[in-house]
Amino acid sequence: MQQPPPPRYVLQVSTGKWRKQPASLSAGSVKEAEYLQNSMDYFLKRAMCASVPAAADSNHTPRLIAEAPKELEWFETRHCPRSSRVPSFSSAPLDVNPIVGLLCDVPLYDTCDALVQQKGVMWERLQDGLLDDVALQLSFDEFYGVCERLVPNMVSREYLQRMFYLLLSGDEKDSLPLSSFFSFLVEHAFHPALDRNVDALFRAFDPDGTGVISAATLTSKVVFAWAELNLFGNLRVEWEKLAAALKVTNGVDLRIVDGARLLTPEATRAVFCASHKLYAVMESIDMDGPHLGKSSS
Repeated sequence: MQQPPPPRYVLQVSTGKWRKQPASLSAGSVKEAEYLQNSMDYFLKRAMCASVPAAADSNHTPRLIAEAPKELEWFETRHCPRSSRVPSFSSAPLDVNPIVGLLCDVPLYDTCDALVQQKGVMWERLQDGLLDDVALQLSFDEFYGVCERLVPNMVSREYLQRMFYLLLSGDEKDSLPLSSFFSFLVEHAFHPALDRNVDALFRAFDPDGTGVISAATLTSKVVFAWAELNLFGNLRVEWEKLAAALKVTNGVDLRIVDGARLLTPEATRAVFCASHKLYAVMESIDMDGPHLGKSSS
């Protein structure tokens, strides 16, 4: 005989407080769905409410199975709106994909290094200028090789293949631009300091709000000169730290954005995340100023 389920605590959105909610065994719609915090809560309760009549009516089970995908789609549409940050130079859709979670513990610059090693000679030919105006493509076999290096024995090849093909747009049959894939990972990563510093760069070098800056501004001499002319005190020191890092790295590597000379905020984040040195600096400085405290004059 089925035992009654334990009470569940649900969040009351209007008050911000948790309330004990005894779960009912009666069938019917789940009126508390708007208060449940995730899809697991929703479908556990749905299964619990429908379990008794389903046992009495064998014809009811297939209908529940058929309705499950529709209910999942409804729940995710209501509670998980799509991201609005779409790279302007990228054609990959920016929906949530398990690949993001699979690689979330791998630093972005390590992922970039693995992608570079996978492309091998073709990447070097880009550096030598032998493949102008060519966007490197990433096939599934190459992506699988990257995952084998970074997260071995995590998921099956078949599952990874299904997730990879979800990233492809309608006109992409079996590969996607490498720059698009890397930007996809960058835009789903959490790096608030880097985001804030990229915004500061655009306020400095894109005063008219065109949405792009020249790649030539991301050089040591330009950043040093701009800081000397426009800043003072601790804030100037922060900008000079970036300039010093750009001097060490000889600027940014534009190959990860297909050699673009006009950089969007998404492309700018990508070039900084592709370098260990630049990423570390951009995450450790504050070029925007509000967290510096009082500046010395």
